[in-house]
Parts: sequence; structure tokens; C-alpha cells
Amino acid sequence: MSFEMNRALQWKLIAGFLLVFVAGGITGAFVGGSYARYHFFELRHPERVGGRMKDRLRTELNLTPEQLAKISPIIDKTTVQLRDIRRDTGRRVHQIIADAHGQMASQPH
Repeated sequence: MSFEMNRALQWKLIAGFLLVFVAGGITGAFVGGSYARYHFFELRHPERVGGRMKDRLRTELNLTPEQLAKISPIIDKTTVQLRDIRRDTGRRVHQIIADAHGQMASQPH
């Protein structure tokens, strides 16, 4: 009788550990997915770079509104420069991939 009870207890413990493991995996996937989605969409909006830079500098350096107003033109100029670099880089990447596809298509089968 005690062997059967120990066996039943053993299966309950295994089931409990599996349940905790699965619950942890689901929780991790949800939290990780939320985190990744947040950062993915932030990267997809490069026009927000200037605002994020200003917010970060304001909070990290405890800037006053006057100080922030003084550096805003610099941040705005930097934002435009970064946008142009991103656009040019995207074009170059697209051209390189198109060239590679053209080279592969011209190869004999």
C-alpha cells in the first residue's frame, strides 16, 4: 500500500513540476514577446529618434526647459543626418541584394 501511495505522490510531483515549467515558459514567452514587440516598433519609427534623444538627455542630465531648447536644434540636425544615413544605407543594401540576385540568375543551372 505505501509503495502505491509513494508512486502516486511521485507522479503528482512530476506533474506539478511540469506544470510549473510550462507556466514559466508561457510567461517568459509573453514577457519576451512584449519586450521584443516594443523595441521592434520603436526601431520602425526613426522619426521618433529626436524625441527619444531629447527625453533621454533631459532625464539623465536633469536639463531645464531652457537648456533643452538650446540643444534642440543640434538634436534636430542630428536626427535629419541619421535619417539620411539610414535611407542611403537601405538603398545600398537593396542594390547589393539586387546585384547578388542578378548574378545568381545569370549562373548556368
